[in-house]
Amino acid sequence: MVARLWAITMCTFDFSTSTAPSRVSARAKLGYIALAAALPFGILQAAATQGSRVPPPPEVRAHLQQVVGELRIESVLRHQLEAGDYGTGINYPWMEAARRDGVKRALIEVNFTWQRGLHDLRSVRVMFFTAYDGQDSQVTDAGRLAKFESDGLQRLLTQAALDRARNGSWFESPEHEHPPRRGVVPASTMVVLYDDPWLPLLQPMYGIRDTSWSPLEDAAWVGDRVAVKRLLSQGNSRQTDLERALIRAARGDDSWIVGLLLSKGAKVNARVKRDGNALTIAVLADRPQNVEILLKAGADANSRTAEGESALAIAIQHHYNEVAQILKKAGARE
Repeated sequence: MVARLWAITMCTFDFSTSTAPSRVSARAKLGYIALAAALPFGILQAAATQGSRVPPPPEVRAHLQQVVGELRIESVLRHQLEAGDYGTGINYPWMEAARRDGVKRALIEVNFTWQRGLHDLRSVRVMFFTAYDGQDSQVTDAGRLAKFESDGLQRLLTQAALDRARNGSWFESPEHEHPPRRGVVPASTMVVLYDDPWLPLLQPMYGIRDTSWSPLEDAAWVGDRVAVKRLLSQGNSRQTDLERALIRAARGDDSWIVGLLLSKGAKVNARVKRDGNALTIAVLADRPQNVEILLKAGADANSRTAEGESALAIAIQHHYNEVAQILKKAGARE
C-alpha cells in the first residue's frame, strides 16, 4: 500500500515504508490504532454502514456539522461526515444506555476462529470514551467502569458488538479467498459504536490474530490505557514484553502509554527482531509526540531501520515535516 491510511479509531498510519513483519501489518489492518487496522479512505467510505438513504432532517444536519467541528482533522468519523455519510437514525437501547452514562464512543475487541465462517465469538475488551475520537477521553476511573458493568451498559454494548462482528469482511484477502490462509484461523476485529444514531458506523474488518502476542503487547497496540496500567501494576511483565509493547505503542496515537511503558523499565533503544526500535517505528507512523517522548528518554536520534534507513531520511522522504524538525534538533543525520 502506498496511500496514506486512516485508522478507524485513532489517527493515521503509513505502512508504505514499514519494516515490520507481515504479522504486524495484518494486525494493523484490523482497525486499531495502536492499535492496529487501517483503510484507504475510498475503501473506508465503501465499507461504512450507509443505513437509511433518507436524508436527515435539517436539525440533524446542523447537529452533524457541529460534531464535525469538534473532531480532529485526521478523524475518520470527520471524513465520513464531510463526505455526506450518516447513520440510520434508529435509536437502539445501547445508545440510550451510553448517553445515560456519558459514553459517546465504545471500542469492543472481538476474537473468534474462522473455518468457513465465524466460530466462538467472544468479547475480550471493551473501551469506553467520552469523546468521539482520540485516546485522551478513555474512561479509566474504576468506579465508573464498575458502574458500566453493574447498570448493564457493558453487556448491551458487548452484545451489539458481537452482532455487528458477524457481518464483517476480510480486508487483507482477495474476494475469492477468505481468509488468506486455510484451516482453522484465529482472528479478531474491532467494533466501534457511537451513542448517536445519526453517526455512521464502519463495517467490521477481520484480520488474522497473532496468538504469540502477550496481553501487554496487545493492550498497547489497541491503546487500552486501563489494561496497560493494570498489567503493569502486577509487576510481573518480562523485559521482552515491555519492549515489544513499547514498539506497538510507538506506532499508535497514545503517547501516554509510551511514557508509562518507559517509566516501567522498557528500554528505549531495544530492537525487536525485524521491527526495528521504537523511534524508527514512531517516525514511520508519523507520530511527533511519540518521537519527542522517546528522544527525551534517550532514544538514539540516528536510529536506523533493519534496511539501514535513518529515521531522519524516512521523515524527509515522506514529508513528515514536524517529525523531521524534532529529529534535526536532536542531532539526527540522514
